[in-house]
Order: sequence, then C-alpha cells, then structure tokens
Amino acid sequence: MARVAAGENGRHHLTAQRNYQARDPASLNAAAPRTGLSRYTADPSPTARSLLPSTKSPGTRCFVSSRTLVLAVNLESVNFARAVLSCDRVAGRAAAAALLTTLAGCGFGGSSSLPTVDVPTSVAIADVNGDAVPDLLVATTADQGNASNPGFAAVILGNNTVPGTFQSGVHYGTTGGDPSSIATADLTGSGGIDLVVANFASGSVSVFMHDVANPGRFQAAVGVSTGGAPNQVVIGDLNGDGKPDLALADLSSNGNAVIVFQDPANPGRFLAPVNLSTGNITTAVAIGDLNGDGKPDVVATNFDTNGNNGRVSLFLQDPANPGKFPARVDFPAGARPQAVKIVDVNGDGLPDLVVANRGPGADGTGSSGVSVLLQDPAQPGTFRAPVTYATQAGSLDVAVADLNGDRKPDLVVANLGPAPTGSVSVLLQDSANPGVFLSATSYSGFGQPLGVAIADFNGDGHPDIAVADATSATVLLQIPTAPGTFAAAVQVGN
Repeated sequence: MARVAAGENGRHHLTAQRNYQARDPASLNAAAPRTGLSRYTADPSPTARSLLPSTKSPGTRCFVSSRTLVLAVNLESVNFARAVLSCDRVAGRAAAAALLTTLAGCGFGGSSSLPTVDVPTSVAIADVNGDAVPDLLVATTADQGNASNPGFAAVILGNNTVPGTFQSGVHYGTTGGDPSSIATADLTGSGGIDLVVANFASGSVSVFMHDVANPGRFQAAVGVSTGGAPNQVVIGDLNGDGKPDLALADLSSNGNAVIVFQDPANPGRFLAPVNLSTGNITTAVAIGDLNGDGKPDVVATNFDTNGNNGRVSLFLQDPANPGKFPARVDFPAGARPQAVKIVDVNGDGLPDLVVANRGPGADGTGSSGVSVLLQDPAQPGTFRAPVTYATQAGSLDVAVADLNGDRKPDLVVANLGPAPTGSVSVLLQDSANPGVFLSATSYSGFGQPLGVAIADFNGDGHPDIAVADATSATVLLQIPTAPGTFAAAVQVGN
C-alpha cells in the first residue's frame, strides 16, 4: 500500500492510503493517456511530494503510470506524468497521466490484482423515493483510469424500517470522467427528484432523470457540455422562467462561473453554457438573492494561480434583464476558498456568506478555517470584512443548519487535516452574540472528508451529518441527550 502526499493546489485531492490494480509493465509506455483525477490548475504545475514503498531498497525498479499522481521516492516533487520510475529516481517522463500500476519488487504486495478504490467526492441529501426518509446521493470517481467506467452517482436509500441506517447503494454511471459534485432538483416539474453530476475531467455534467415508474430509480444519464473543469454544480431558477438552471464552478485556468439555462422548449434539456468571468481559479458557486431585489444572484469563490487573493465574487442579476449578470463585485475571503453558502447567519433578515478556506499553499498567504462575511445592512448586496474561525487544516466544504435547537444556524466543516484521515469540525453559534461562533469541536474517523451535508436521518428531531470522505459515505448521528454533539462516524453502503 502506498501513501500519497498531494500537491498544493486543487480542491478534492486525495491523500488517503489507497490500493491500486497491478498490470503488465510491458504495456506501460503504450498505455493510452488518461485524464488526471485530482483537481489542479495548469499553472503552477501540480506536484506530488512522495511515494513510500513499504519494503525494498533504493534502485529496485518499479513502474508507475498514474491518473492521479506520478511519484518517486527521495524527490522533492515530481510533475504529473506517465513515467517509468526507479524506486529512488525518475527514469523517464511523458506529458500525460495514465493508470497507476504497481509491481512486485517495490513493496506493494506483488503483481497480482489488488482492490481498486472508488472515491466519493460529494454528497447531497434528498428523499428520492418519496418514503419521507432522507436518502444519500454521492458523486463517486471510479479509481480505474478506465474510459468505460469513469465514475458514478451512488444512490443510497435510507431504511424506513431501521431509522438512521441505509440500504446498499445503487450505482448509475456518469457520462464523463471524475465526478466532482452532485445536486438534486425536480428539473421538469414532474414531482420527482432528478440528479445532476459535474464531471470534472470531461467538461460536462450528467443529468439523471428519475424513473417515474420506479421511485428511487433513475434513467441512464444524458451528458450536457459545460466546458472547462466543473468542480461544483448547484441548481436554481436563474432567469425567472420557472425552470431550474445550473450554475457551475470552473476550476480550469479560464476562471469562470458557468451558467447553463434549461431549454424552455425542451424540459430537462439545456442550452449552451454562459461564462461569468471571475478572473481567477473558480472553486465553488452558490445561488441566492443577495441584494433583496427578488432576483437570484450568483456568488463564486476563487483565488489566483499562486493560491493568493482568495475572494468571493458576486454577480448581481440585472432586474431589467432576467438571466443577465452585467457586473462583478469582489470581496476578500481566506486562503484558497473552496466552498460557499448563502444564509442569514445573524438573524437580521439579510443573507450572509460562509466560506470554507483550504489555507495557504507553499508560497501563499492568508487564513485557513471558515470565514463569515456579514452583509452590510446599509448597503444591500455588499459585505463586511470576513471573520475567520479556526478549524482543522485544509477546509474543503461547509454546511449550515441549526444543530442544537437554539434557532441559530451552526456550521459543519469538512477538513483534509489532521493527516491522514481528516476531520469534521462543528462550530456552534454563540447564542448571546448573533453571527459569532464558538470554538470548533472536531470529529475524526474518516477516509478523508471531501464534502458534507446535514439532515435528520433517524427521525429523532436532531440534525445529523453526512460526509463524502474519499473511502465511503459516512454518517454521524447526533447524540440527542447532548445537543450539538455527535456519535462516532459510521460508514454506509455506497
């Protein structure tokens, strides 16, 4: 088993221990390149810091061709590549990435097939089969570098007979590679929940319409081109025509929030994408009426190629031209912001912003943790300086809900740190100081949290936590006798 230490930029990169499938080294140089799994920017080049074989001495040859990382022992960093490596030096390097393989002689357990790993990257919650029990929807990358199996949406139905438990997941293949985000909505007004999955490696989304005849089941995916490298997708009616549209964060060097309007003449079908430039690497988006004019606006988190100048960019809708966002206004956030939510944090009736910050890279500056930007009541649609609260290292996602029943929104943050398993941080609001949060309480026991969501899974009236944690979907049930605290993490079938 190899421990992978990820490079500096990108949102959902994978640092958990993982097994890979061995294959014939003779096929290495002829292998077709694959698209990279981890989310990195083109400039600076993504790097990996180490590959640690458990046995054998330097000089024993091994072969690595990785769709995730190309790695060598005793090197400071190695760019992504398809390569032949020795255990202590690079023997060769190509321009593209392919499937990671390992061989006997480098301490990876022999050349026989090893279990591959499916990596959950994002989780959403909805009652997809109409039984009044929350279900889990998980975007999952199939870790095989295989164009015929690029990934899937896992549908994990809640058990209506055993509250707080789940059935085995049913997998629906995506139309593109490296699923990075999942969102739910009734796209056609039929009364059923549909799924949309962003395919990071393919510049597209997969749309799964629910199967009307089989509640909780879905039709085969239909691909919709978005361009770029969509890192997140959210759904909302952006032009007031009564049909849900898509907003995406493009993590490529183009630096866009991407709007994909639904075709009003063809329910469930979508028009060509429209780009809203952030001028930076765009990691996440959210939809909400930020200035009180009754029109939904778009907010996008972004940062520059050096990992600096973290900010949230607001695109206020032109009330006279539905679906048009003529200007961008920027507000500072922490270092490498990764997620944003729109919610009235302090109870003044105005939406505020909550941002998860991964923290500075090797040469970056700024703060990690979770930032709260309260809206300025004197200037609708503008925000005060961020107040940042400490979490564990590498915050990637944030969810907001009243966890302890005091009618004030609290925060749940998914973190990469501490290594190697990561954590989830819970920040309860200070009931005596609206909009102010208490110190974080962190929970461990994960594969590595990449996404987080909140719902009452066992029907006891207390919100619980769901996590996409790089090895499985995981649930933390709230302890009803200690509001705002949670039991140990439990993996559920995906």
